[in-house]
Amino acid sequence: MKNILGFRRTEDFAGSDARTVILRSEKAVRSLVSVRFPRLDCCYTYYNDAFNLREGDIVFVSGKMAGESGLVETVNYRFKINPADYERVIAHPVISMMGTYAPVLDKMVSIDRVTIDPETFRGWIIPSADGGVETPEYVMGEGYAFDLEHFAESPEVDSAVMSRAIDYCTEGRVSYLSVKDNVGTAFVKGTKWYEVNFRYENGWVRDMYCECPYAGFCKHSIAVLITLREILKRIGVFEFTAVDSRLFYDMLISGRQRVTLLPTEDTEDVCSQ
Repeated sequence: MKNILGFRRTEDFAGSDARTVILRSEKAVRSLVSVRFPRLDCCYTYYNDAFNLREGDIVFVSGKMAGESGLVETVNYRFKINPADYERVIAHPVISMMGTYAPVLDKMVSIDRVTIDPETFRGWIIPSADGGVETPEYVMGEGYAFDLEHFAESPEVDSAVMSRAIDYCTEGRVSYLSVKDNVGTAFVKGTKWYEVNFRYENGWVRDMYCECPYAGFCKHSIAVLITLREILKRIGVFEFTAVDSRLFYDMLISGRQRVTLLPTEDTEDVCSQ
């Protein structure tokens, strides 16, 4: 069964029982790891001497795949190599997670004040050193402003771009969305990661910007508006942090803190506190 606008259900990817995450040692263990890069559908082997890696970990590497997040497929502890022959694992994002999360649409949502902040999430998806690749900076004028409930009726919103934005929601590309103290931040996975910033108050979104190069009101921003509107309809509060469920569980594997996950039937209680 699909939700409105094709949003996936969180329970499609996780059991409904409440549970906590068990911590693991962060002591470095030398290994030779094969890393798959899902976006490019390729796999390479790297030397690791800085982290305690396991299958399923998210990593960043040096070399031609610098800046691209990869998934550890295998870990080999028995090897004999010349390290100069191999590129290395340079980053293993580990997030300190805490708080209570409940499934809403295809997201895990928390209304706690202390949770995964935008800077922490950015560090998870984008390495601190981006392989020396310069990101172009765009000069923008006044940000967009919309009545959230009726934004689709605005002449700024192109129908073709709206259609693609709905596809983005269906595909789970709005991976992170946070609203705290009327300041909104989202990260959307397009051809690369794009950050969307805005202000939200009294049903209005103002000063909305996306860092993508599209000159008009882009699909990333529209997808964020759709996601914001649908989550607010379901939780009844105006400050929250939402993370795509599949990415959320990847993050939990590397989490340093204990968090509580509530089953679907408890969502309304948690979000109305």
